[in-house]
Amino acid sequence: VGTNPLPWGVPLPRARAYIYRSAFVGRKELMQVIREKLALPADGRGHSLMFAGESGAGKTRLALETAILAQRRVMTVISGECLPNQRERQEGNQSQGAPLEALRPMMELAADLCTELGKAEQERVLGENAVLLAAHFPAIAKLPGVAQLPVPPPLPVEAARKRIFSAL
Repeated sequence: VGTNPLPWGVPLPRARAYIYRSAFVGRKELMQVIREKLALPADGRGHSLMFAGESGAGKTRLALETAILAQRRVMTVISGECLPNQRERQEGNQSQGAPLEALRPMMELAADLCTELGKAEQERVLGENAVLLAAHFPAIAKLPGVAQLPVPPPLPVEAARKRIFSAL
């Protein structure tokens, strides 16, 4: 680190930035199943994959590898996470956040597409479920006409849970 010119006349090539990622091994059968599942949306319907397992089992890496394969197939990849909300952080509670929080990016994309493509697309994508989803996702609540939809009657907790998951 000096101010003297370099002792050679040719400048060094710029260093390339890279992120190290170790090889993904030991999941050959599972990756084959995932490749088969990623071929399914060719029928024109959406599909989803969900991963569950013990902490440290490799779910995040599996999701990353799946996202890479999906992007290579020119699919839209949406990721989400469950972070503690502001109140939980203030109380020192390290729960995983609201149960629907992981779906917020998907709902924001749906709202953006409804805004971009118009009322007919909004009706096709959300239909009568818009009012249910609006209670949980501000982006849906801001769509035109959603605030004027009739509010569904309250239900017992388990029935309300089933209703929102059916709406999703």
